[in-house]
Amino acid sequence: MPCDIGSRWHKVAFTEEDIGKTVTVSSISSSSLSLSIDGVIRTDILKTLFINTTMYGWSFVICDVDEFINGDIEITTLDNDDCDLEFLNLEISISNLQIEYTLINSTSYSLFTELSDVPNIYLFNGNGNDDMISCDYPIGTPIFVNTLYGMLKYDPRIITLTNTIEVPINDFSSSADHDCPSVVKTFLNVDGCIADRKSCSPIQYSSALFELNETMIRSFFTLGNKYVYYVTGLRLDDDDIPTPCNGETSRWINRKNESNTYTCDETTFSNSTIKTIITNKLISTLNDDDEQQGMSRVREIIVSCDDDDDELIGAKILINDECWEHAHPDEYSVYDFSIWTRAHPGGSLPIEQFAVDEDPKIRFPQWHDMSRWSTGESEITYMGKLGEIINFANLETSVQQIDIANLIGAVGARSDEGFEVCGSPGEVGNDPTLGNMYRLLLGDDTTVYNQVLDQEEDPSYSYQKSVVWTSVSFKATDQLRQRVAWALSQIFVINQDGVNLNSAIESYSVYYDIFVRNAFGNYRDVLREVSYSPMMAKMLTYLQSKSYDYGGTYPDENYAREVMQLFTIGLYQLNEDGTHKLDDQGNSIPTYGNDDILNFARAWTGFDRQSGRGNIEADDIEDANNHIDPMQLKSNWRDILPKKDLYDGYIGDGYPLCGKKPSTLFLKKGAIYRYRGQNPLPELIEDPSEYGNDNDHSIKRFNLNISTSSLYAFLCNGSTSPINYQNNNNGEQQCNFKSQIILTETLSCDGNECDVDTARVVRFNYTHNDTTVPVYYEYVEPPCIDLPFTENATTVSSRGGRQWDSNPKCVDKSLYEAQGTCCLSPFDNDVVATPLECEYYGEKISFFKAQSRCRELGMDVCKFKRSDNSDCLDSYYVWSTRNCTTDVQIESNGLIEIIHESELEWETDMPLDNDNYFEVKWLNDSYPSVDMNSCNNEYDGCSIHGDTCYCKTEIISSPVFIYEIPTIHDIETKLRIGAFDPSLYDNDEYVECTTISNDNVTIYVKTSLSSSCINLDFNIDVIFEIKDQTDESLFYLNLESIVQVGNGAYEFRNPPMMISVLEPTVRDAQYEVEAVFDHLMGHPNTPPFVAYRMIQRFVSSNPSPRYVKAVARAFKIGTYQGYGTGKRGDLAATIAAVLLDQEARSTTLLHDPNHGQLREPLIKLIHVLRAMEYKHTTQHTELDLRTEDEFGQMSYRAPNVFSFFLPDYQPTGSVEKAKLVSPESQLLTAPYIVGFINGLISLVNWGFSDCYDGFFLVNGNSCGNSGLANYDKYMAGNLTYRPTSTLTSTEDIIEEMDLLLTGGRLNEKGYDIMISTYDNKLEETVDDDGPTSNPLFKALQAVQKLFFMTPEFHSTNGNKLTDEERVVTPNETASTAPESYKAVVYLYFVGAIDSYNVLVPYSDCNETNSVGDLYDQYVEVRTDAALDKDDLLSIQVPNNTQPCNTFGIHSSLEIVKTLYDDNDALFWANIGPLVEPITKTEYEDESKEIPPSLFSHNKQELAAHTVHAEELTTAKGVIGRMMDALTLEGYLTGSYSINGNIKILEPEGISDDYDVVNKYNGVVQLDSSDTSSDIINLMTNLTSHVSESIYGETWSQKLRETLERTESLANSLDGVELEQDWTATDSIGSQFEQVAYLIKANQQTIHNDRDAFYVSMGGYDTHSDLYDKLAENLDDVNAALTSFVEEMKLQGMWGNVTIIAASEFGRTLTSNGLGTDHAWGGNTFMLGGSVCGGQILGQYPSDLSDDGPQNIGRGRLIPTTSWESLWNAVGGWMGIVDESNMNTMLPHLINFDEDDIVSSSQAFTDEGLCTATSVSKKKSNSEEEIWTDLNIALVASSSVIFFFMLVGGGVFLYLRYKMGQEAAEKEGEGGGGDKKKDNSMKNAKGEVVVPKSPTSAPPTNSHLPVFVSTTLSNMRSTLDRRNNKNRESPSIDRPSKTKGGEPYLTL
Repeated sequence: MPCDIGSRWHKVAFTEEDIGKTVTVSSISSSSLSLSIDGVIRTDILKTLFINTTMYGWSFVICDVDEFINGDIEITTLDNDDCDLEFLNLEISISNLQIEYTLINSTSYSLFTELSDVPNIYLFNGNGNDDMISCDYPIGTPIFVNTLYGMLKYDPRIITLTNTIEVPINDFSSSADHDCPSVVKTFLNVDGCIADRKSCSPIQYSSALFELNETMIRSFFTLGNKYVYYVTGLRLDDDDIPTPCNGETSRWINRKNESNTYTCDETTFSNSTIKTIITNKLISTLNDDDEQQGMSRVREIIVSCDDDDDELIGAKILINDECWEHAHPDEYSVYDFSIWTRAHPGGSLPIEQFAVDEDPKIRFPQWHDMSRWSTGESEITYMGKLGEIINFANLETSVQQIDIANLIGAVGARSDEGFEVCGSPGEVGNDPTLGNMYRLLLGDDTTVYNQVLDQEEDPSYSYQKSVVWTSVSFKATDQLRQRVAWALSQIFVINQDGVNLNSAIESYSVYYDIFVRNAFGNYRDVLREVSYSPMMAKMLTYLQSKSYDYGGTYPDENYAREVMQLFTIGLYQLNEDGTHKLDDQGNSIPTYGNDDILNFARAWTGFDRQSGRGNIEADDIEDANNHIDPMQLKSNWRDILPKKDLYDGYIGDGYPLCGKKPSTLFLKKGAIYRYRGQNPLPELIEDPSEYGNDNDHSIKRFNLNISTSSLYAFLCNGSTSPINYQNNNNGEQQCNFKSQIILTETLSCDGNECDVDTARVVRFNYTHNDTTVPVYYEYVEPPCIDLPFTENATTVSSRGGRQWDSNPKCVDKSLYEAQGTCCLSPFDNDVVATPLECEYYGEKISFFKAQSRCRELGMDVCKFKRSDNSDCLDSYYVWSTRNCTTDVQIESNGLIEIIHESELEWETDMPLDNDNYFEVKWLNDSYPSVDMNSCNNEYDGCSIHGDTCYCKTEIISSPVFIYEIPTIHDIETKLRIGAFDPSLYDNDEYVECTTISNDNVTIYVKTSLSSSCINLDFNIDVIFEIKDQTDESLFYLNLESIVQVGNGAYEFRNPPMMISVLEPTVRDAQYEVEAVFDHLMGHPNTPPFVAYRMIQRFVSSNPSPRYVKAVARAFKIGTYQGYGTGKRGDLAATIAAVLLDQEARSTTLLHDPNHGQLREPLIKLIHVLRAMEYKHTTQHTELDLRTEDEFGQMSYRAPNVFSFFLPDYQPTGSVEKAKLVSPESQLLTAPYIVGFINGLISLVNWGFSDCYDGFFLVNGNSCGNSGLANYDKYMAGNLTYRPTSTLTSTEDIIEEMDLLLTGGRLNEKGYDIMISTYDNKLEETVDDDGPTSNPLFKALQAVQKLFFMTPEFHSTNGNKLTDEERVVTPNETASTAPESYKAVVYLYFVGAIDSYNVLVPYSDCNETNSVGDLYDQYVEVRTDAALDKDDLLSIQVPNNTQPCNTFGIHSSLEIVKTLYDDNDALFWANIGPLVEPITKTEYEDESKEIPPSLFSHNKQELAAHTVHAEELTTAKGVIGRMMDALTLEGYLTGSYSINGNIKILEPEGISDDYDVVNKYNGVVQLDSSDTSSDIINLMTNLTSHVSESIYGETWSQKLRETLERTESLANSLDGVELEQDWTATDSIGSQFEQVAYLIKANQQTIHNDRDAFYVSMGGYDTHSDLYDKLAENLDDVNAALTSFVEEMKLQGMWGNVTIIAASEFGRTLTSNGLGTDHAWGGNTFMLGGSVCGGQILGQYPSDLSDDGPQNIGRGRLIPTTSWESLWNAVGGWMGIVDESNMNTMLPHLINFDEDDIVSSSQAFTDEGLCTATSVSKKKSNSEEEIWTDLNIALVASSSVIFFFMLVGGGVFLYLRYKMGQEAAEKEGEGGGGDKKKDNSMKNAKGEVVVPKSPTSAPPTNSHLPVFVSTTLSNMRSTLDRRNNKNRESPSIDRPSKTKGGEPYLTL
C-alpha cells in the first residue's frame, strides 16, 4: 500500500506495467501535449519532443518501455503492429493534476529515499511528520505525490515474504497478494519447523447469514478492496449449453429491472405443452419462501420434457408481467475477480473500472469468444448467486474480510496455539533497496501476465533465470562453492526445453540452489533433493507416474534409467580406480539391464507436486502448480510390490521384519513423533476424513494422561521430567512443543498405552493463556518389511455392504494390520460376530492381540460371516480364522505375480491374472514354464493357466548360520533380513553372547536359549550386530526364507515388501525411496563414478586410475586430510581430494602433454569478467548473457540430459591419437570458436553489448553509438582492468596479465608476441578523441584480445611448442560443377521418436494373430498412446508385401504423404542397430551378440551413427566412412553438420573432415570491424607451431582450421541466393535452409561430387506428453521438409538429394500412462527424387502383442532390418562400387545374408532401373485410362493372354515410353542423377527389371505379330488423343512422377 514503509515510487512517466495499454495524446497548449492512460494524465511533454506535433488526439498502443529518464518508449498506432514509433520516457510533469489523485505535497526530503543503484526510484520512509494526507484510496487508483525530488507516482509491485528454514514466517496476515506461505513439512525443513504458532492458522468465523445482494457486493470492495461482482452478458453460444428440457439444472433470470430499454419478446413455443411445464415449474419456485429460495431474480429449475429443440435455448417467458429468460448457467453468479486485476491479459482497468464506477456487476464483453469465460472462470473465486442467502463462515478464506465480518456480525479469531510453520531454503522477501527487477510467474503466458518485482532489468522472461545464475556466479565471493555447484548441475541436468517452464525464474533458481547449498554437503542429500524436485520430475518425466495396478499402464522408465546411468553408477561396473571390470572374454560388464530398469521404474511411482501455496512462483493460477517444494508421495499411486536390486537382492534387504516388532515400540528409544497441532488426522498414514473433526467427541482418541504419562511429558518438554506448573501462571502447563521429537530413552507405558500394539495419533489437552486446546502428535512407525509369502497367514476381509467377508487378503498373523471380532467358539462358521472394542478409532492390532482380547471376553476369533456394527471397524480389515494361501503365477520369462487364495467365496484383491508381475531371483535361473514344458500337473503343485504356470507354494524358514560364528563379510553377504535392536525388546527377551565374538560381531540370542552361545547352535531368532563406517549399529536376523514351488523343484528367496498390502502409506513409500537412495549410494560404482566426473570438471579430462581411486576413497570413507564428516558421499572430502591430490597440484604434471583439460567456455567468460574487472553500468546491474548460440553454453540451456558434452567425447587429432578424451572439445565447432572469439573481441572493443556478435543484448543499441564514449546508454558494462600502477615495463604488465589470464603458463613465443604487440600499439597514432584514445588503453586492448586466443587460456596445462610448423590443408575443390552430383541429408530425431505413431497399420490387414485386424491390435497394445485413424494419413503399399495393404502416417507429415504418393518417399519398417540377425529366442538365450547398452540414449546414438556396434567409442561415423569410400572411388566429397560436432560425419582420415555451420547464421566469420583487422595474423603467429600439449594442440588446430574453412566457405556462399522465400524459420527449418544454401553453393562455387549433411531436432524423448509433443515436433519437420523439397525442385536438384530420417531407437508399444519408453526397433522414412518410393522396405511386425516374434517385453521389438541394410542401399546409390569399400564402410555387412540386405536398385531408381521387389511408379490419369482400355482388350480377346506371354515386355516398354513423353512435356527436364543406360531385363542379382527410359527408339509394329501390331496401333491412337486432350485443357493435373524425365516401370 502507498502508506507502507518501503512502498515504491517512480519518477518516470511510464513503466513496464504500461506495456499493452493505450496512451492518448491531447493538446494542452500551443507548445505542450499531455499523455494519458485510462483517462489519467501521466505527463506533459513539449510538442517538439513528441513524434509528430500534429498527432494530438491520436491514440497509440505501448509496445515497450525503458524504465529510466530519457529511455525509449516504443509505440504503434491502433491499426498497426509495427511498433516503429518512439518517444522519450520523461520525468512526470503534470501541470493540471487531478486533485483526487494527489496524495501529498511535501517539502521534506526525509519522507523518501532515492535508490543509489537505480536512479529515479524512491522508497517511502514513513509518515514521520504527519504530512501524509490519506491512504484511503481504492486499489488501482493512480496516486501521485509532489516532493522536492519532483513529482512521483506510486508504483505497486508484488511483495514476497521471508520464509526460510532457519526463520520460517511467524506473523502472517492474509492479503490480496498472498496465500499462507508456510511450506509442507518434508525431510528438507522438518528440523526448522516451529510448532505452536498462529502464523498461518486460519481465522475461524462463526456462522452469519447474509443476502448476496448488490449492496453487499459493493461492500466487499469499499470495505475489503475485493473486486466482487455478479457477472452478466454471458451468451448461450457455447455448444455445451443444454436445452432446459434435458433433465439438468437450467438457470432463468428475471430481466424486468435490468434496464429501462429492456423488452421481453416472449418466445413462441412450437409445443405449448413444453411452455406450460416450464412455466409451472418457475411458478412453483416463485411461490417458495424467498428466504429459502434465496433469490428474487435468479431461479434454477429441473425439467424433463423430451424436447431437444434449440428454440428453447435462450427462451423468454412472461409470468405475472415479469420476464424470465433462460440464461447461461453462470449468469448472475457472484465471483471475486481480484486475481484478474493482476492477471487479466488486457490489464487491470477492465476489471477495476466497474468498482470505481460503483457498479456491482461486470459485463462480459460481447466481442470476446465464450471460450474466454470457460477458461478464465476456473481462476476466480465463486461466492454464490445474486440474491442468495449464504453463510459467511462457508466462504473461501480469501474473501473472508474482517470488515465484512464485522458488518454482518461474524466473529472470527486466529488460534494462538496448535499450528505450525515451516520454511523453505533461501526463501527471502524481495528488497527494493537492492535493485534489479525480475519476474514472478503467476500463470501461463497465454492467460496471465508475469508480475514485476522491484526495479527494471531488461532481459526477456526466458533469460532471467540465466541472468540470476550469471550474476551470482560472477559476483559471489564463494567461488569454489559456485564451481562445485556448476559441476553438480552438469551431472543432474535440467534444461528449459525439458522442463518446459520457459518464463519461470524462481523454480529454476531453487533447483540450482540444491547444488549451491550442498556443494560441501553430502552427495546423498543432493540425490535425494534432486529426486524429490518437481523440476527434475518434469525433466525426466516421472511426475505423476503410477503403478500398473493403479493406472493400467506401465510406470515411466526415464528416471529409473538416468538416475543410474548419469547420476550414480554409470553403464559399466567399475573398479575403485574407475577402470572397467571385465568378464572372461575381456568385455566390460554392464551395471544393469533392461529388467533392472523395469524394476526401478516401479520405485519412482507416486510422485506429485505439492499443493500450491503463497509466496512462490506458480505457472497456473487454477492449479497453483508448485515447482518449488519437494514433491509429495501418493500412496495409492505407488507400486507396493517387491523390487529387485542390482545384485540379485531386493530393495528392503537389511530392514527388520514388521512381524518381529518389539511390543510398545512407540514408547521405545528412537521412536519418532511429528507435531500435528490441532489436526487429529495423521500426515504420513491415512485415517478417514471424519476422524478430523476434533469437536466430535464420539470419536475415540488415543488420549494421554497429562498427569501420569511419560510420553506426554516427553512430547511436552523433551524429557520425562515432571511438567513445570507455575503457580503465578494459574497452574498452566509450560510446554515447548517441537515439530519432530525423537525419544532419547525408552519410556514406561501408562494406562491404555500398555494395551495397544502401536499408536497412530496421540492426543492430549494443553492449557495456555486460559485456553485449553487439543494437541496431536503422529507416531511414525520405523521402516520394516513384510514377506509376501508366509506360512503364518490367515484371511482378513473388509466390509462389503452388510457383509464383512469382502475383499479378502492373506496376511501374516503377526502384523499390526487389522481389527478383531469375536465369536463364542473358534469353530464358529458363518456367524454374526461381536466386534472388539478398540482403544482408539483406527487402531490396528495383530491376529494374536485380537485373539487375546477375545479370550479375555470368553470368546475367540472365528470364521464369521458378518459383524455387528462398530465404529472401530469402519474402513478397516478384520481378522478371521479362514485358511488362505499365498500362491504364485509364473510368466514364461520367470516373472511372477502373487496370488491370494482364501476359503471365502469372494475373489481376493490379488486374484489370478492380476497382471502385477515382478522379478525374483530363481535358484539356478530355473523355474516352471509352459514354454519349457516344465509346468507339469497337480502332483507337482503346478498347473497350466493359459500361457502361465500357476503353482502352490511352500515357505521354508531356516537359520543361515548354525554351528559357526560369522564374520562381518559373511553377515553382509549372506544375511538379507534385518533385525530390531535387541535392547528394545521387553523383559530382557534377548541376551548378548559375551563368551564368543568374532571380527567385531556381537551376537544376541533369546534369553531362554542362552545355552546356544556355548553350544554354537543358532536358530532363526539369533541377532547379529555389526558397525558401519560411522560406527552406527546394524542388526541382522539369522533367517533365510525360501519359497519353493513344484514340490521343491524350483525356489526363490522370499522377497521383502516395504509397503503393506493392506495399508499402503506415504510413510512406507518414503522409506522405500530412501532404501533406493541407500542402494545407489552403497553401490561400489558410485564413488569412482562421481570421482571421475568431478575430476573431469576441475582438473583433468583423463585422470590416472590412482587419482580416481584416491578421490573415490575420499567419497567412500567421507574424509580427506581433515575435511569431511566421515559419512559416505561427503562432498567436502571429495572436493578436497580432487583439488589437493598431487595430480592436481604437481607442477611437474603441468608439463605432461596429456595432463589437464580444455576449459568450458562459460567458465572462461566468467574468468575474463572477474580477472579483467568487469563493472556494470547504472542501467544494467545484472549480467544478461546470450551465449548458447554463440559458444554452446548457458545455464539451464544444455541441449539434453547429458549436458553440454559427453564425458567420453574424443575429438579427432592429437587427443584421438593419444587414445584419450576431451569432453569440452565437443563445443569446439567453427561457429562456437568464432562466436566465442567475436564475443570477447566485442567485449574489449565495445564493452558489454551486442556489437559485432557481442554477448549482451541491449535494446536500441547501435554499434555506431557504442564504445566507451557512450558507456551508460549503449552498454551493460565494461572491462576496467588496468595494470598495477607500480608496473612500469611492458614485460611486467604482460607477466601480470599472464598470471591473471593463463596462470603464468604463457610460453616464450606467446610472451614475445604479447610484448611486441603491446609496444607496437603504444607507438601507433590514435586518431579519435575521447576516453578510449589513450595509446596505453589501445595497447592493453590489443593484448587482452590476443591473450583470449592463446592455447594457454583455453587449456590448463603447459603449451610447449615443437619445431614442427603447422600445416592446414584446405579441402580439395574442383573448378567446375560435377557432372553427377549427389547428396545425403541425414535428419536425426534426438531422443528417439515414437515411430510406431509415425507409421501405423491402417486397414486391409492380414488377420494373422489372435486379435485380428492389426490396427485393432495396435490400439489394444498402445492404449492411450494409440492414434485414431482421424489422426492418420493413409498410404497404399504394394499388395501383400506387408501385413497391411494400407498404412497410416502421422497427420502432421503431409509432405511425406505427398511424396510417398508421388513415389518419392518410402518407409523402412522395424529398423535398428544389430550386430547380426537375432530372434526372440536367441535374445532370451543370450546366444547372439547384441549392441551394447541397449535403450541408452548416448550409446544407441553412437550405434546409429557408427553402425559398428562393438566399437561404439572408437569407430568413426558411418557417413564419414562412406565419404572415405567415395573418396577412394574418385569422388570429391564434402560433409557439413548444421548442428554441432557429431559422430556420424567423422571420417577415418581419407576424406576431408566435416565443417560445422551455424543453423541460424550459416558460416560465422571473425569480427570484421576495423578494430580487429590485425588479429588474424597475430593468431596465426601464435599457433604457427604444433604443440606437445594435446589440449593446447586441439585448440590451436581447431582454431586454425576454423579460420581457414570459415573464410573459404564464406567466400563460397557469398552472393548465393535461394530460389524462394524461406518460410520455415524455426531450428529445424533453419538447418534445412543452410543445407539448401550449401547445395546451391556447390553448384556455383564448391563443386563437390558428393555431399553429406547432418541436421537434427530434439524433443522426441516423449516419456510424457506424447500426443501433443510429437504432433508439435512433426509440424515443424513438415514445414522444414516442405520448404526444402520445394527449393530442391526449384534448383533442379531434387533427383540428386536423398533425405534419411533416423533416431537412436524406437519406443515401447505400450504406454506408461503419459507417453512411451525406450525400445529397440522402429520405423523411419527416406525421401528423394531418386527414391524408389511408394513402398515399405523391411518387414513391419505382423503381431504387436507380447507373443509377437519380435516382442521382448513391454512392446520392445527386435529389429528385423539393420541399419546396414539402409546404408548399403544409400552407399550404392552414392556411387560405392568396390565391395571392399562397402565392407569397410559397413563392417557387419558380412554378418547378414544377401536377402536381409536392401540393394540400391531396390531403394533408388536413378540408375535407370527399379527392381521387381520394388513398387511401380504412380500412374498418370492417361496411363490409368490406358490400363482400363487394356483390360477391356483382355476381356474382348482371350488370345491377348498369349500376346502378354509372348511380347508383354515390349508392350510395357512402349507404354512407358509414351507416358514418359507425356510427363516430360508437362514437367520439363527433371533434375540430376547418374544417366547410366541399361536395357537389360535383369540386374546383377538376377532380379527382373525394366528400364525407366529406353536408350533407343521404341519398338515398331514391324517387329511384332500382326494382331499385336494392330493392338499397339490402336493404343497409340488412344494415347495420342488423350495427350492432345490434356494439352488443350486449361487446368492440367499434376503429372505422375518421373525421375529426370526418365519414366520407368517395374514388373
